[in-house]
Amino acid sequence: MFLYKWAKAVRIAVLMALAVPTGWMPVQVAEAASEQGVVLSKNPGFETGDATGYLSWGAIQYNNSSNAYKGSYAARIDAGSGIYQTVEGLSPNTAYTVKVYGKKETSGGSTGGLYVKNYGGSDQVAEFTSTAHTVYTLNFTTGSSSTSAEIGIWNGNNTGGNILYADELILILPAANLIQNPSFESGDASWTLWNNAGAVANNANSGSYSMRVGEAIGDRYQDITTGFTVGKTYTASGWGKVSKQGAVGYMVISAWNSSYVKLEEAIIPFYNWLEYTQNSATIVVPPNTVRLMVEVKNNEGNNGYAYFDDLILKENSGPTYYIDTAAPNDNNNGTSPSTPWKSIAKVNSTVFAPGSTILFKGGQTHNGNVQFDGSDLGTIASPITVASYGTGMATISAGNGSGIKLTNTYGYSIRNVILDGGNRLTNTGKGIDVNNNSSARKLKLLHVYNTTVTHFRTGIMQRTLLDTSTYHRKLEAANFINNNVHTVFEYGITSQELTSTGADRDGNGYAIGVNSDTVSHVYAGGNTIYDSVNPNDESCWGLFYGGKAYMLMVERNTAYDGRAKEGLWHWGGSNSVYQFNTVHDIYTSGADGDGINPGASSNALIQYNYIYNCDGAGVLLDIGYGEDFVARNTVTRYNTIHDTYMKYGGGLWGELYGGIAINGKGENHTIYNNTITTENGSPAITIQGAHYNWDPNSTNILGTNNFKIYNNILNAYNGSILLATSVSSSSTGEIKGNLYYTNGGSFKIINRYGSDTVYTSMSSWRSALGYETSSGADTSTTGNPQLANPTGSGSINNFKIGSTSAAKDKGLNLASLYGFDVGKIDIYQNGTPFNTSYDIGAHEFR
Repeated sequence: MFLYKWAKAVRIAVLMALAVPTGWMPVQVAEAASEQGVVLSKNPGFETGDATGYLSWGAIQYNNSSNAYKGSYAARIDAGSGIYQTVEGLSPNTAYTVKVYGKKETSGGSTGGLYVKNYGGSDQVAEFTSTAHTVYTLNFTTGSSSTSAEIGIWNGNNTGGNILYADELILILPAANLIQNPSFESGDASWTLWNNAGAVANNANSGSYSMRVGEAIGDRYQDITTGFTVGKTYTASGWGKVSKQGAVGYMVISAWNSSYVKLEEAIIPFYNWLEYTQNSATIVVPPNTVRLMVEVKNNEGNNGYAYFDDLILKENSGPTYYIDTAAPNDNNNGTSPSTPWKSIAKVNSTVFAPGSTILFKGGQTHNGNVQFDGSDLGTIASPITVASYGTGMATISAGNGSGIKLTNTYGYSIRNVILDGGNRLTNTGKGIDVNNNSSARKLKLLHVYNTTVTHFRTGIMQRTLLDTSTYHRKLEAANFINNNVHTVFEYGITSQELTSTGADRDGNGYAIGVNSDTVSHVYAGGNTIYDSVNPNDESCWGLFYGGKAYMLMVERNTAYDGRAKEGLWHWGGSNSVYQFNTVHDIYTSGADGDGINPGASSNALIQYNYIYNCDGAGVLLDIGYGEDFVARNTVTRYNTIHDTYMKYGGGLWGELYGGIAINGKGENHTIYNNTITTENGSPAITIQGAHYNWDPNSTNILGTNNFKIYNNILNAYNGSILLATSVSSSSTGEIKGNLYYTNGGSFKIINRYGSDTVYTSMSSWRSALGYETSSGADTSTTGNPQLANPTGSGSINNFKIGSTSAAKDKGLNLASLYGFDVGKIDIYQNGTPFNTSYDIGAHEFR
């Protein structure tokens, strides 16, 4: 394997010592990622069966084959003893990694483990904490004049306590970063421009420079033609941020053959506009790859800039294991396609280090339930990868259980596998089940890419322990990209909290997070979720996040054909974005059935979505309970919504849900430039507070205040309602610049405050409540929007306006009037405005 164009001689020198130097004490515990590279330590696996390469103090044995992690030997370190070696020939100011597979004979009783010292920095230790072989890792950087380091294992219990075992004590020079100029400190050097991207001397994560992409669609890339090996796994990681909510930057790694055909790719999103965040993914380089391409790019939203810094592409640290059902048994070492393991049982009985890869042979069905636990820890810089090899995707047939289960572990990349539960009516598991019931562990990095999940009770579920004090965001950097989840009993993709007893926190089909932010920085993009049908019509969602999700980005997903509670939904939290999604045919026999519902959340942005044929609201800005769950400061813009209504008699509490519905306690909802067509009697837009005893005509309203409704097309067919409110006067909000059009029925706006009052003309409504007026002038438009096919579903092009539309050039300039950042595109990704004036609705005619 090519790693460097040069090789540096490394001399191992063993220096005499009888004990740990006087005054030395452990001062720091560290556990971090290791990387594949050049091994510098001598006799790391103790396979000589003696002390070759090491000095020691106290009682040491080297022939404990029953306690070896691999091979035939391990070192036994009794209480008050230790082993060490000094590695010389290191380079100053250079990062190195030392790791070991260690365990204790019994739990408790001993203080000891891995250490590194005398390298020009502070001493570091990683104490052994488990009775099972566990990888312990320390990263360190040599000092400005240091050329050596001491590594070793010590057992500090001097009173006859626990025995420690160590194997594979390795010091490595980490693998090379294959990306040139990864931190952009040399400007644009090594990066080829596609469009709208360049290095800037600001917004850096480290150093002075970053790569800025945007605001229009942009891309810079770098081709890598040497330094990688087919069949090896590489981790791409980096730091990124964006300049405003709704913008997304992507680091993309792709593999190409000599005919310029893309063979594989990994996508790493960045969407936090408040600070830099780290994210990563892995890629297994497929056969016939002749080059890898690294790209930094933005999305089509044109909503802002994306910034990138400190990018890395390195070979993974751990070994690769192969599983082939044609193997005779599990006696092989599993580390090559010619010596594979046979079964999932062997996988489950093995402890995996950071950077390990588990590959199931493609085209085969592997029976069983893959399980990883807290001894199988990856990291965001060196994840554990589960994928397929050979031709096609491997199928994991889970029977009545879960396909892949992660319990109290993190740092995983799961890609290119099929997970099949057999029968959703009898299966009780999940396709991918991530269960963190530990109060002391915070999960970081779960990357699920291009999987097919089917016939389970739930497709993909992540569950975290309810915690009111520490680790409020207990899952970070979760990415669900380009997955196909279908034919499941209830949830498609979901996150929920666990109670203190470890049970799902579930009430009336809702998993509601209380008092803690359970998930943050969760990205769901490009997934297709359909046929989530519970015959009892309970607990059925396409994509659902419970527990006050923070920084949730849901984009470019398709959710449809579900007897479902909701299409795309989360409850509580802040700073979520739903954009460029298509949601349709969401059915219910009772309440809900909504397309998109960022329930009781703050600072949500819902834009550029196409929603139709839902039994509930197209977009529901839902009710809040108490100050922790108040829907506020949301923006809903440039969505096209058709034929969404509360099908079964006005909803759970008699509400009139419509295309967009504000329902419950909330404030500062802004709704503009949406195109809404309703055919089934329901309103295009509903505004109602949470009513006393759920009486829709009550005057005791908990409050929906300071709403703003501008530049929307409200298109009512067959006697449908244009607008439904529950307000006493226009003091509770502002409605201006909208287009109202009826076809096949009379003009109808309803106000439910106190009693149902129906207004059959614009003038009577304006006079009664004071909306659609500015200094006495009428701000409304009532002509025909000339939609291409306003009663047709299935194509978003049906809702484009015509050349003589009443909506053309009639929109309010919200940027100049109110200082809005209105974005730069319409739902069709055309620039706005086309001329000097804005159109009403989600389409800017050109």
